[in-house]
Amino acid sequence: MKKALLAFLLSPLFVIAQEIFPVHRPDSAFVFFHENGNYLPIDTGISIYQHWTATLSGNDEYGWMELGNLGAPRQMLVHEYSRNSSLQWGMNPYPNGRRQKEDFKYYNVKAPLVRARYLQGYERGQSFDITAALNVHERLGYNIRFQRLNSQGLYQRQMAEFNNFSIAYSYQTEDTRLKILGHFDSFSRRNNENGGLEKEDDVRLNLQLNRELVPVRFPAAQSATRQRRFYTVATYDLGFFKEVITQDTSVVAEDSLQIVSDTSRIFRPVFNLGSSFEYQRLSYVFSSDQPLPFTALYDFGGTYDSTSFEHIQQRFFIATPSNQTLYWKAGIGYEAATYRSPWTVRPLFQSFIYGKSAFNYKGMQIEADGQLIYAGTQAGNFEIDGTAGYSNKNLALNGVLKLSAIDPGVFFQSFRSNYFSWNNEFRPVQHQYLGANSRFGKNLRVEGGLHLFQNYTVLNQQALPLQASGVQQLLQITADHHLKIGKGFGFANRLSYQTTGDPLSEIRVPEIYLRSTVYTNLKVYYQRLKLQPGLEMHFFTPYYAMNWMPVTGVFHLQDNEQFGGFPFVNFFVNIELKRAIIYVKVENLTQDFIAPDYFIAPGHPLPDLVLRLGIKWDFFH
Repeated sequence: MKKALLAFLLSPLFVIAQEIFPVHRPDSAFVFFHENGNYLPIDTGISIYQHWTATLSGNDEYGWMELGNLGAPRQMLVHEYSRNSSLQWGMNPYPNGRRQKEDFKYYNVKAPLVRARYLQGYERGQSFDITAALNVHERLGYNIRFQRLNSQGLYQRQMAEFNNFSIAYSYQTEDTRLKILGHFDSFSRRNNENGGLEKEDDVRLNLQLNRELVPVRFPAAQSATRQRRFYTVATYDLGFFKEVITQDTSVVAEDSLQIVSDTSRIFRPVFNLGSSFEYQRLSYVFSSDQPLPFTALYDFGGTYDSTSFEHIQQRFFIATPSNQTLYWKAGIGYEAATYRSPWTVRPLFQSFIYGKSAFNYKGMQIEADGQLIYAGTQAGNFEIDGTAGYSNKNLALNGVLKLSAIDPGVFFQSFRSNYFSWNNEFRPVQHQYLGANSRFGKNLRVEGGLHLFQNYTVLNQQALPLQASGVQQLLQITADHHLKIGKGFGFANRLSYQTTGDPLSEIRVPEIYLRSTVYTNLKVYYQRLKLQPGLEMHFFTPYYAMNWMPVTGVFHLQDNEQFGGFPFVNFFVNIELKRAIIYVKVENLTQDFIAPDYFIAPGHPLPDLVLRLGIKWDFFH
């Protein structure tokens, strides 16, 4: 039994050895699908999208910048409001690297597939990411993924390290009526926390200064983040079998025909019954062997603050087949959670109903979905989304309406540690959004609208929870244009305009954020080697950027200093050789040509000019 289990788990790794004697299979043999059952091919070729997704998460991280090191906290430059009426922790320390359940892929491969990726970090840093997918049967598949990061950083106490291990599985019966999929995910992170540089001018006035000698605010602090999740969903189709008669005509003689009839039974689904279950535990620990440079509520000489959120959720639903003109889904669920911080234990529970409907006819789409908490901790909370529009191959126009009233996460309501303590009864955050999104041809997309917030909740200048009075507004417009000239040249721009009307409002974002990429595709060495050299620029206008508070693991407001107003330019060359893509990137080319003001938050400079290498390699047989 042990030998069989070992062979089952390690079988995908044998594919690497088989690479010595490869057998060509078309890339279409490798697909993955999401929870809704839509299959997508695995992209194995070089593209500008592959360049943008060469990140720790594997996603395009437009609108985010890390604080000077891989695995460091991320500054949000394009506002994203996360609306979720389920029970929420409120803290979200170090989301980069931590995958949500929507990020998981469930593979259906005709042959074993191994995808390996390596990326250099900063100062003896590296990131490894390997996924092995295998179908042990045409109806049963699984994949294993392991990811590790270790990046030293340029400054004192900047080291970041994490490990992420996951197993995902999918199964369906022979008649495809029963489908089951799910995953287990284990994530752990350990970061040194320097609290930022003591004096920013140490770097601004002396570019040649040894970065390891620059004094930092927290000389002996560190943090740890952990996440454990188990998620599974099962669906079963209800319907009827219909007999279908097929006829085959064959020539018996020169002047006669024979008609052969065959009868088969085809299942026609009418309803889909389903259930999902999720268990998740998150924790954040901050510790320091020395006192911090601000007043302590409880002086123990050092600090050890631990906060955790344990959550369980069960859903039941019924739906019609998604390929019909009129689709609807209705469900009911319950969830419970326990929030713990030093000297605080807070149980939470609630029950909810939710639904979705969609109408599609000749390019016209109307969709609506929502959720209502009818009992429990957040009774009365709700979220409603509506979309209506028209689309064809050349044009898409949609109007969007969103309404919600959701309590702030439990962290904002209650917290207690050596340095911070509060107990609040905040009102639900009310959010209204009216906007539109459009697509013109294949290369231009525009979306935007107006956000209105009441009771917007954030940490103030003292890193304490604040619920803003009055109405906070945010106008946000994003345009995405990808111009291709001929067969080789490309120019891709993504521009976000966002304004609150007050640079010191509780919503802090730069007015303009731009990512501009120019590249060309070349084929050399008898058309066998593909090259994609290019330049990439990030730019955002000056604004009062949020400050990072390691004790709580949350960003907070600051009104003392603006950041931005400089270009951050990278040069890259992506190289495709058979199934491998090699990444070569020189970051921060403009460091020596513009004033050395490359700070993204108080005390947190961006990396210096650095050469980084990486490779992604697909193995299959």
